[in-house]
Amino acid sequence: MKWRLGRPSVSSCWQEVEARTTVRLELLAGSVRVFEGKWYEVERSFYLLEIASSCTSLSFTGAKNPGQLKVTVKTVNRWTGGPSVSLGTASLTSNRSAVLDYRVTTKLPTTVSRMLPGAGIYSVLHTDYDTFAVLWSCSDLAIMHADLVWVLGRERELPVWARAEVYNRLTELNIDSDRLTLSRNKDCPTF
Repeated sequence: MKWRLGRPSVSSCWQEVEARTTVRLELLAGSVRVFEGKWYEVERSFYLLEIASSCTSLSFTGAKNPGQLKVTVKTVNRWTGGPSVSLGTASLTSNRSAVLDYRVTTKLPTTVSRMLPGAGIYSVLHTDYDTFAVLWSCSDLAIMHADLVWVLGRERELPVWARAEVYNRLTELNIDSDRLTLSRNKDCPTF
């Protein structure tokens, strides 16, 4: 995670997301369905709320609205071995880019559910749809700014060519790939 102290404006994350997003998940001809299917977390930047997570997988399936995806996030607690499943919905924020507003499914009021771990704005920075995807998110928290990166793969490991392409794209976007750590994906159970 990258932290900066200062006085960020509320819109600075939105401006960063829009500026870094070049991928287009078109609403036409299949909508966001090109992103459907199972993805595995391969690498990520440090995120305190995920410190005990391992074997993370994300399944994206179509929703009633063509600009939405249902999301199932499965993880295993690396200390207890206990599984965890989180459900939510990712909605395109516009048809101009691949910026997704992810909300955790809950019965809590909207104002509370927006603050749940994992909820937020995510940008698909780069993907080939078949092998890898790079997600990025940032948050302005009063005087602090944080941005996070996740590298996803259709398999738990990326081929060398895909990893090179991901790292090249991160360099182009001025995102330091040195802050990424390999996700724990050994001996993952099926659930």
